Order: sequence, then structure tokens, then C-alpha cells
Amino acid sequence: MTTTRAEAIRRRLLGGRLSAVCLVLGALLPSLAPAADFVVGRQTPVRISVAADGNQACNVEIQLPDGSRIERELSPPHFETTVGYTPRTDGPQTIVWEGRFRFYGSLSVSGCSGRYFHDIKVQPNNALVRERWDNYLAGMPQRQRECVEYGTGRVLAAGAPAPRARASSPDDTIVKTVVASCERFVSLPRRVDVPCPVSRGDARETRCEDQYVLGSGRKARVLDPDAALVAAANGAKLMLALREPETVRTARLEAEKAAQEKAVADEAARLAAEEQARVQAEEDARKKADAEADAARKAQDARKAEIARIQRMRCIGGRCFDLGF
Repeated sequence: MTTTRAEAIRRRLLGGRLSAVCLVLGALLPSLAPAADFVVGRQTPVRISVAADGNQACNVEIQLPDGSRIERELSPPHFETTVGYTPRTDGPQTIVWEGRFRFYGSLSVSGCSGRYFHDIKVQPNNALVRERWDNYLAGMPQRQRECVEYGTGRVLAAGAPAPRARASSPDDTIVKTVVASCERFVSLPRRVDVPCPVSRGDARETRCEDQYVLGSGRKARVLDPDAALVAAANGAKLMLALREPETVRTARLEAEKAAQEKAVADEAARLAAEEQARVQAEEDARKKADAEADAARKAQDARKAEIARIQRMRCIGGRCFDLGF
């Protein structure tokens, strides 16, 4: 922005190069440089003007922040010109111009009156911003880097609240706060696959892990690692609580259900086998009884037939014959 009247006067008095009249004139008249966004690597026009002093053209030397110097002849009635400036670095910078005699022989031009300053602030371009962020985040562990990117607004998490503030560079004050919160989050001593009871009233063993908890008491909420990371990036203070993970709980309940179903199936199979063995034993006993009864009947019939045969025998001269009647 253009320097204030007091600041301009102070600078000119310190310079001590021009007369007191020129100093005051330069201080009272603002530069005509328009407000513009200066970005590294992009040329931006800067309008240069001096206080009107008669009807004769005058010459100024313009010193750009990169050290280059440009001379321009300013003509009445406006005594202004435009130069293009392409910043090489970002940050606060100052463009200075003052009268400078220019020798052209018989066409020489005298220097304009006054010394002028135009303060500007150059913003880094996208490539420079990315480079600085990449360098800043390069040494961080992956989870901490993700946390910092969420907290500074460089990466937006789907469904998560917007970060408190969006940092344009690693030097922004908000970054230190976010980094401290993320360092605290990633340094929590989280345990995994720890043996623990199913509950206070159930001593059966299961596997637990430290889970992230936000808040306390009835308002406490368990967050998954990704949701916890986003919460930490937004400044939330998390705690750890040893609990059975939902995946482990689901697997345990499914295993218990399968074991119960197997026990029921095994018991049903045992009862069915016992019933089948009973029916088979009864069938075998019945068949045995039928076979014994049939054998007894056949034996009785054979005895009867033998008796009948003997009764039919007729003996003559010591020789016996079955006459069949």
C-alpha cells in the first residue's frame, strides 16, 4: 500500500538527498500505483506518478525490489506511467522512484521533484506454496501429516466439519496449534490385540484394543481411527479406553452362535442315532423271534412227520416198509 504522509516525510528526511520543499511535496501527494495482487512469477502493472510541476516533462528512476532500475520520462499534465513488475520472491517489498536528470544533449530532461515509495505484499504462487508445504510436511510420520493437512484445510475430510482456519503457508500462526494437537494425537500409547474379559460380569477372554474416546461420562463417544484423526486436527482432546473392537465382538458372537448351533446339531444327531439304534434293535429282536418261532414250528412239523411215518411203517420178516397209509 502507499505510505502515509508521516512515514513518507520521515523517510525523505532520513534520505537527505532532496530539498525540504521537494520532500514535503512528495509526502503530501500519494503515488498513483493501483491496488493489485502481486504473485511470485506473475507480472503486475504498477502505475507511477509524481506531483505535477509545471508544463515540462521530467525524468524519474524507478527502483524495483529485485534491484533492477528503470528510467521513465513523465509528461504533463498527469506525470504518470506504468511499469510491469514480476516478483521473484514473496513477502513485503517496496518500489521506490525519484527524480533523476537524464542527459540527451540538447534534449536532456531534468529530474522530477520528490521521492516516492509504494509498499506491496507479494503472495507466493501455487507451485511455491506446494513446495513449502511439501518441505514442511516431509519429515512428519504419515498419520501426523494427514492430521496437519486436515487441520490446516489443505485436505478436506468427507463428512467432517470444516477446519477452524485455513492456513495459506506453514508460517501461519494456526499451524503451530494444529501441529501440537496432531503430535499429541499420534503420540497416544495405543495398544492392540490385548487379552481382556468380555465384560465385568463375564470372565471369558476376548481380545481388546485401545479405542479413541471423545468426551466423558454419558456424553463419551467412541471414534474410529480416521474420525479421531479429524477430531484431533480440529483441536479435540482425545483419550484411550481398552475395549473389544466391533469386528472382534462380531467375530466372537458369530463363533459363539456357530458353537451353539453345532452343539444343538450334535445333540439332535445323538438323539437320532439313539432312536435309530433302538428301532434297529427292536427290528433285530423281532426278526430273531420270528426266526426262532419259524425254526420251532419247522422242528415240530418234522417231529410230527416222523411220528406219522413211524405209524405208517409195516414190518414183514424183519423188514419194515412205509406203506403210506
